[in-house]
Amino acid sequence: MSNLRITTVLAGAVLLAAVGSAQSADPTEKVTQATPGGFVSVGAVIFKRSDPKGGAIVASNPPGTTFLDAGDSDFGWKAGVDAAAGLNFWTNEGIEARVLYYDTSTSNSFRTPGNFIGAGFTGPTNTLFESNYDTKLTSFEVNWRHRMFNDQLTLLGGVRSISLDDKLHIDINTNVARGHYDYENDMIGGQIGAEWAVFKPSDPFQLNLVGKIGAYALKSSGGIFEFQGNNPIGNFDTTVHKTAYAGELGISAGYHLTENIVLRGGYQLLWLDKVGLASNNAAFSLTNPSLLRTNVERDDLLFHGFNVGVTVNW
Repeated sequence: MSNLRITTVLAGAVLLAAVGSAQSADPTEKVTQATPGGFVSVGAVIFKRSDPKGGAIVASNPPGTTFLDAGDSDFGWKAGVDAAAGLNFWTNEGIEARVLYYDTSTSNSFRTPGNFIGAGFTGPTNTLFESNYDTKLTSFEVNWRHRMFNDQLTLLGGVRSISLDDKLHIDINTNVARGHYDYENDMIGGQIGAEWAVFKPSDPFQLNLVGKIGAYALKSSGGIFEFQGNNPIGNFDTTVHKTAYAGELGISAGYHLTENIVLRGGYQLLWLDKVGLASNNAAFSLTNPSLLRTNVERDDLLFHGFNVGVTVNW
């Protein structure tokens, strides 16, 4: 089953469970704490991105033995920012804006045990390779929120912009030659989702589940940019326009420190469908970098991890 189908099924299950649970509550019961007029939430995510894929990036020449594989890039856990603010009005309606920012990198170095091909160059044995791989995610979304069943179920719909920069820079013999694989992905589109508060908003302890799925217009640009020292000597790059999808799931627990302040923590994941990634394109063009003049190799990318933060209501 594809990641899109899995995410859709999970989001649907959250929504169905939420409706069933919320409907079981007494619809005449009055919540002791009125729906707040607005909120500000500031927090941190501690994410890990999925391992790069694609295959050999540097290999023996003629190709046969892999010297550097895409999977050799081991991204660790890294902190990012997750913040939101919103206003409630018309009894059951609200609007929120949210920003998510995350930047992670990893490096690698080795000497070739034989003649090599890779990063747009060929050369002899004992050549020093030093690589740095960086992935940067920026997301901004605005959602309309409709609350139901004593505010325990919220349906949402809105617009979202996602920017993903994926860059693999390889230096050969320190600064003799360099091959830079730079890819930029700009996604803009709409999303729908649901948030289920397992306990009433007035309870001191909170447990929330959220699911979102969206379709996006994707502009994916990139290629290889080659240098001798600091001097550019050539590049092969292109831009493609596709339709892509993204899904997000999360679970969080919270505690009311006061009537207006909630301390929270949880787990969340963000999945991006078929974006242009540096590792995939480096492997795809191992023996022929000019292929990147007309192709952008795309693959799924997953960010997952923990979040902590504080929410202030008024």
